[in-house]
Amino acid sequence: MAAGRQVLVLLQMSLGGVKARLGLILVVIVGIACVVGVLISMLSMGASFRYMATKGPRPDRLIVTADSGCHGTRRWMGVGDGTDRRFVSGVTRCESSGC
Repeated sequence: MAAGRQVLVLLQMSLGGVKARLGLILVVIVGIACVVGVLISMLSMGASFRYMATKGPRPDRLIVTADSGCHGTRRWMGVGDGTDRRFVSGVTRCESSGC
């Protein structure tokens, strides 16, 4: 019984100054919620990309990924460097409304 009373007294003492620290407590709660939201969105983007790359290919869709260039720099795909979809065999644009 003494341990339960001690826990209640400690809880009452720690929660007694909540009104004075309300702003700080709200900042911590909102900050943690934002971090959790970003983490969940990053994990879901990674999972959806993995699904598209492994199990989701369709004959009417094209997934283009770019490799890194020399020395770890990023090589961007442009229209004039031969990586445009017009230069890839078998890739066409559907202009009709039935696509």
